[in-house]
Amino acid sequence: MESRNRPTEPPAGVQIPPRKLPSGWRMVRFGEMATNLNERVEDPSQAGVDRYVGLEHLDPESLKIARWGKPTDVEATKLRFHPGDIIFGKRRFYQRKLAVADFEGICSAHALVLRAKEDLVHKDFLPFFMLSDQFFDRAMMISVGGLSPTINWSTLAKQEFALPPISEQRRIAEILWAAEASVRLNTDLSAAADKSYAAVTESKLEDDMKRESIPLQRVKDVAKVNAATLSERTSPDAEIDYVDIACVLGPKQLGSPKRMAFGQSPSRARRVVRSGDILLATVRPYFRSFVHIQEAPPGMVASTGFAVVTPGPAVHARFLFHAFFTRRFLRHCRGYMTGTNYPAITATDIAKYRLYVPDMATQGAVVRCLDALEETAKRAADAVRASSALRRELLQHALAPREE
Repeated sequence: MESRNRPTEPPAGVQIPPRKLPSGWRMVRFGEMATNLNERVEDPSQAGVDRYVGLEHLDPESLKIARWGKPTDVEATKLRFHPGDIIFGKRRFYQRKLAVADFEGICSAHALVLRAKEDLVHKDFLPFFMLSDQFFDRAMMISVGGLSPTINWSTLAKQEFALPPISEQRRIAEILWAAEASVRLNTDLSAAADKSYAAVTESKLEDDMKRESIPLQRVKDVAKVNAATLSERTSPDAEIDYVDIACVLGPKQLGSPKRMAFGQSPSRARRVVRSGDILLATVRPYFRSFVHIQEAPPGMVASTGFAVVTPGPAVHARFLFHAFFTRRFLRHCRGYMTGTNYPAITATDIAKYRLYVPDMATQGAVVRCLDALEETAKRAADAVRASSALRRELLQHALAPREE
C-alpha cells in the first residue's frame, strides 16, 4: 500500500491543459479556493479545548468526526481548528481522510486545516471536491516521500482545477450532502445493530448460562480442531478452493476462495474444510477474522493460519460460532497470544477454551435469536456499502466537467 506508482509530476509552473469546459466553469488554483489556516499550538495541554483529532480518528471518505482523544494525551505542535473547517490528512493522503469539524479542537500537524474562500467556492461544496478523483489524482501526482507520501501546501496551492460556478456548486453540494446524510444514517444503524448483537450475545451465552448453572465444556470436548489435513500425496493436478487470511474480509465476511491446482498452491494450503466447519484466524485473533462455512464446495482447503473447528453432535454449529464472539473468548485469546509483530494463538489454545453448553433445545432458541440479530447487522452493513457507493458515483459524475 505504501509504495505506490505515481504519475510523473509535470515540470514546475506547467499546468495540465484542460479539456474544453462547460459554460461557467473555469480553471482555478487551489490556493484561490481555500485558505490554509496553520494556527499552531505548541503546548496541547494549554490549548483551551477538550478534543484532539489525530489521523487515526478520521475514517476514510467520511466527512464526520466520530472519535477523538484528549489534548493532554499528546505532545508536540498541533493545529487549531474551528467549526466548519476541513481537516485533511496530508500524510498518506491516499486514504482519503478528511472531515468537516463541528466543534473546536486541535489536530495532528500531519493534517492541513483548510477553510473555503467563499467568493469562489461554496463552503458546503469544497469538502466533496476534495473527495473527488480529480483532486486525489492530482494529489497523487504532486505527493513527496516513499513510505508515507505527503502533500505540501505550497505545491497544492499552485494546482489548477476545473471549478463550476457557485450556483452549480450549491446544487451539487445539496445533492451530495443528502447522500452523505444517508451514509451517516446507515452507518449509525449499522453501529447500533452491531452493539445489539454484542450485548445479546453476552446476555444469552454468558449471563443467562451462569444464572442457569449450565456446565462449562472445552471446545475439544464438543468439537474437533483441525480434524483433516490434505495429504502430501494429493495429485498436483487436483483442483482446490484455497482460503487464505486475505480471503476473510472481516468478521463473518468470506471473500472468494482462490481456485488453483494443488501443485501450484502454497505449502500452507493444508486444512481440509467441510460444510459446517468454523474457520478461526489464529494470527491477531482480536480482529475476529472468523467465518462459518455453511456450504463448502468440494475441495475447499484453508491455510494453516486458520484453526478449522468441526462441531460435534452435542453442539449446534451456529451456537459454537456465536460463542467465539463473546468477550470471554477474546480474553482467552489474549491470554495465550505470543509474538510481537504478529501475535498469534494455536489450535491447541482454541481447543482449551471452555464455553457454556446447554441442551440442544436451548441452543436452538439462542441460535434463532442471535442469527436474526446477525442478519439485521449484515443488512445494515450492506446498506452502508450501497449508500457509500451511490455517494461516490454521484460525486464523480457531478464533478466531471463535460465538453459541450
